[in-house]
Amino acid sequence: MHGFGASWRHWRHTIPALSAAGFHVHAIDLLGFGASAKPASHLSGDAPLEGAVTYGFDLWAEQVVVLDAVNPQIAARLARALDRWRKFDAVRQPLMRAALEQVAAHAQSPDVLEVVGKALSS
Repeated sequence: MHGFGASWRHWRHTIPALSAAGFHVHAIDLLGFGASAKPASHLSGDAPLEGAVTYGFDLWAEQVVVLDAVNPQIAARLARALDRWRKFDAVRQPLMRAALEQVAAHAQSPDVLEVVGKALSS
């Protein structure tokens, strides 16, 4: 799977080598990239819109909470992505803080709660 801002085409030279080595290769585009669908976005506080998806800090928070139920240690590492939220500009700070608060309200593991708690109190 490609990184942000890329598409499956960035793997086009690697796919044949992986296949030749005996690997089964599936090259997909992340939602909103390459040839994938480009659905409307939905951020917290927005009015519901059929077919809309969350992204950005809302998506991050959602995924940390989901991952927390499966693997708290990895979720805690992912939660550290916003532990320096205060160093960002005035536009992003409230969005990042809201995402951290969303994780704090829904996470279950001590690992994630510790990381998020420290981030919010710093």
